[in-house]
Amino acid sequence: AEWPLRPDTVFPASIRSVANDLFLKHWNLGRLNNMKLSFYNSLKTRFEREPYVHLAIGDYSNVSLVVQLRMSSHPLHVETGRYCGTPPEHRICKLCTADDADIIAGFMNLPFLELATETERHFISECGAFEDLRMALEPGIQHLFQNNIPAALGDASTIRGVSNYLSRAYKRRREKLRNKTSDDLSLRI
Repeated sequence: AEWPLRPDTVFPASIRSVANDLFLKHWNLGRLNNMKLSFYNSLKTRFEREPYVHLAIGDYSNVSLVVQLRMSSHPLHVETGRYCGTPPEHRICKLCTADDADIIAGFMNLPFLELATETERHFISECGAFEDLRMALEPGIQHLFQNNIPAALGDASTIRGVSNYLSRAYKRRREKLRNKTSDDLSLRI
C-alpha cells in the first residue's frame, strides 16, 4: 500500500492520525471476518476502552467471567462444538433438550421444531435451567438481559451483578452436566 502522506506534509500528528486510521481499519476487518467473534461483534462496534475495565484493577474476579463470555472463551457448546466440527445449528443446549443422540437427531429433521442452540445469548437470557437465577437479579439487570445484552455486559454499574449471575450459572451448568454424564454411565452399566 502506498503511504498516504507526502514527505512535505509529514508531522508527528499526521503520522499518528494515519497510523490510527490504518489500525482501526485492520481491527474492524479482522473482527468482522472472524466467525468465532460473532457474539463479540454484536457487543463491540467501536475500538475504545470498555467502561467496566477499571473495575478489574485489584479484583479481576469481578470482570473475568464477563470478559470470557464476551470473547467466546467459555465452555458453552457454541464454542466447544467448534473444536470437534459440530455444525453451529447442532450445538444444542444439553440442559434444555433430551440427552439421547438418536432423539436429538430425529428432532433436527422436524421443520416446525427448533431446538435451543447453546449460545451466549441463550445462556444469558433464555435457558430455563437458569430462570430462577435471572429472577433473583436486580430488576435493572433482568431488563437488560431481556432487552439489551450489550449494555448488560458492558456497563460498569451492572458488571458485579452480571458476574455473580455468570458464576452461579456456570457452576449450576457444570453440576447438571456432571450429573447427566454420571446418570448416563450408570444406565449403561
